Amino acid sequence: MRSNHIHIFQVHEDYKEPISKTKALMYDEFYKPSANEIFKRWIINLPKLVEKSLSKKIYYYLNSSDEILDDAVHTIILLINQKSELISFNEHSFLFFKEDSQLYQEILFAIKTMMLEDTANW
Repeated sequence: MRSNHIHIFQVHEDYKEPISKTKALMYDEFYKPSANEIFKRWIINLPKLVEKSLSKKIYYYLNSSDEILDDAVHTIILLINQKSELISFNEHSFLFFKEDSQLYQEILFAIKTMMLEDTANW
């Protein structure tokens, strides 16, 4: 399992766009692509995180609809947003977070919670 991978978004100090455009840029160029990458690595490593029967249930659940897959990716976006830190250095500002085994466990917990909530609504 890949651990301690750092995701970084960088802007130059001269960047002067409205906050709404900045948020859209961060989402499109940083959060969404990072969440997709993390999701792919997480799903590949899922058998190392849980027993085989649970990984099969999670695979089945995630593949049951595009909406559930989208919700999973958006959940990852929320998690990485919470973990992101901002620093400025020289002429740049950096937004970054660390992809690690703790994040993978948090994703697992979030996906299991989604499954439980969906099951309760049946």
